[in-house]
Order: sequence, then structure tokens, then C-alpha cells
Amino acid sequence: MHVKICYVVDNISFRGGERTFAQLVLGLDSRHYEIHAICSPGGRFVDVLETAGVPVFPVDMRNKWNLPGLLPMTRYLRQHRFDIVHTQGRGDPFGRIAARLAGVPLVISTPAMIVSRYWGAGLGRRLLYRIIDRVTDPLVDQCIVVNHESVDTLVRDHGVPRDRIAVILNGIEFERYAPSPAARAAWRGRWHLSDDEPAVGAIGKLTWQKGFEYLIRAWPQVRAQVPNARLFILGEGELESELKTLAAELGVAGSCTFTGFEPNVPEALAGLDVFALPSLVEGLPMVLLEAMAAGKPIVASRIAGSLEAITDGLDGLLATAGDADALAALLIELIRSPHLAAQLSAAAQHTARQRFTVERMVRETEALYQRLLAQRRANATQQRSAPARRQPSL
Repeated sequence: MHVKICYVVDNISFRGGERTFAQLVLGLDSRHYEIHAICSPGGRFVDVLETAGVPVFPVDMRNKWNLPGLLPMTRYLRQHRFDIVHTQGRGDPFGRIAARLAGVPLVISTPAMIVSRYWGAGLGRRLLYRIIDRVTDPLVDQCIVVNHESVDTLVRDHGVPRDRIAVILNGIEFERYAPSPAARAAWRGRWHLSDDEPAVGAIGKLTWQKGFEYLIRAWPQVRAQVPNARLFILGEGELESELKTLAAELGVAGSCTFTGFEPNVPEALAGLDVFALPSLVEGLPMVLLEAMAAGKPIVASRIAGSLEAITDGLDGLLATAGDADALAALLIELIRSPHLAAQLSAAAQHTARQRFTVERMVRETEALYQRLLAQRRANATQQRSAPARRQPSL
């Protein structure tokens, strides 16, 4: 059976959501699936789509309230008569509405950052988000989430029936993150790191939910116990200036390096000795899976996204989110105990290979598509074959 799918993705950056949909585009068999995409123009995600021969219909989604884009999106969906529309990110609410207006039989949503959907916004904006969710959630046949806590959140806060939610964990391309001595030497050489300088690193956009503030606040304690340790913050974002000021105020600016955007994450991970994830909220961060695949000892916050991947003390160490003292203690423990670090890194790599493959993610998503389509066909057949209700005689 040939299935026509349109992915509606905001494409604001190439992060977890875009990467997952790129993996689906490359992983689904083109003999059985015809894939299209609606997304913001340009960028790495569009490059992946076009290289794979996927038609791209450009709709600028950088504006969250892109009402003008709704009409052309609806026309495109109606013109191509898709079997499935699968939405994500800022494209989610408008994609849901457009799909229903176009008469698409099956609408699937991967809501982004469910556990923090209303955080970090003013009262008016939070109210607007809730209204949008309440209006568009009933338009969705199935939600896909990347951790089990999000199931409870959608049921409790959004009123989504539990049987309309599926958990499909993210996947990672292991071959890209195989430990490489050459990559390690190259990255450490770029930052003039000697072999006896332990390098702790965190990777991500410099925003409040990533919790970099608490890693920097932990760093004076780490330096007091391990004077030659270096901290690397890999990423860019609106809090960069504020975080640099904090490092200077705490007297650790000299041992804390802000690298800016890191174009080669596998090489950077190879160069680090300890990976830190101090986030306050996460879905299931790709960078955590990357660190596991690279065989890095990990200290992470005890939040939904980390708990989905890490068992505390087995394949990583977990600290209470926002607790700089606890974070510092665990970093010191890992730096001072190479044996423990080696145990945790080996276990993390094994866990990643067992649970977080791209092949498994694609297979589970395809199985969900097929199950929902089969249910839709069965319901349609049942409705056609049902005897007409007799009209009462007068």
C-alpha cells in the first residue's frame, strides 16, 4: 500500500524535532511512502529533504501566530490528498487546523516541550497557549511523545485521552559518535588542552531551560577541588552575555570557555572527559543520547528527559535540577574517580545501543502509522456496511 505523508515542521533550527523528522524521511521506504514537507524555507533540514528528493512547500513559521500561512497550507494539503499529516513545533497548531480543513484522514502530532509548554511566558501568552491547545487538541488522532511523563501531562493538563498518546523514544546514529582518538586530539588541540586538564562540557542553546546558570554556579566548588579542570559551554543563545557575567562575578571566567555554536558535536564529545546536562526541563534531549553513544561519563539533572535515558548510578549520575551544590559534588566525584567514570560511560554506551537506535524509532513510528490507517479503514468499512436505520412510520 502506498501512503502519502506530509510533515509540517517549523524548521526554526536543526534540533531534536527536525532531526527526528529527518531520520523518518531517510528511514521510511520510499517504495511504500510518498513524503512531502511543509516548513520554513532554508536551513539544514530543507537541505536533507531536498537531497532525499522530498518536495518542500515553504511556509514561514518563525512567527508563532502565522495566520496568513494557514490558507496556502490548507490548499497544499487538499491538492495532494494526503493520508497522514504529522505536525511538530510551531507548525503544530496550524498544521492540525489546516489538515482538518483539507479533509486529511489522519492527523498525528508530536507536541514539543510538553512538560514546559507554558513556562517562561507571561500570563496573557500562557492563556493564549492553553486556548490554542484546547481548541486544536481534539483535532489530533494520535500524539507522539518522547518520555512517559509527557503522557501524564497531556492527560492531566490537556485532557487528551490516554489511548491517543504513544511513547516513541528518540534515536541516534551511533556510527557518528564512535570514540575517536584523532577527533579527541583535534578538539583538545583547538582549545589548547593538555592531557592532564579534565574537560567538563555542556552543549545546547543558551536559554533558561537548559540550566547553564547552575553549572557555572557549581564550577567554583569544582575548581577548588580540581584546580586544573576546565569548563566548556558549547552553544549560543540569548543568555550568553548574562552567563559570561556570572562566571566573571564568581571568579571562574579564566577556566570557563564559551565556544559559541559547535559545528562538530561528535568531535567535541570526543574531546570532553565529563558531559554535563544541567537542564531544568527536557523532552528527551538528543545531546544526552549523543553523549551516551560517545561513551562519556554523564552528570545530568533528575528530570523527565534524563530519567527516560539514565538510571542513576548505573549509566550516569543524577542531581536535583537547579541544585548547584549537588551538581558540583557529582562532577568532582567523576573527575576524581576514573574507574567510576569508565564504568558509567561503558554502561551508558550499552544502554544507548540497546534502547536508542534510529532503526527502532523509525520502525515504531511506521508501525503506529500502519495501525492507525488500518483502524481508519476498518471503521470506514464498518460504517459502509452498517444497515441504514429504519425511519419510524407515521
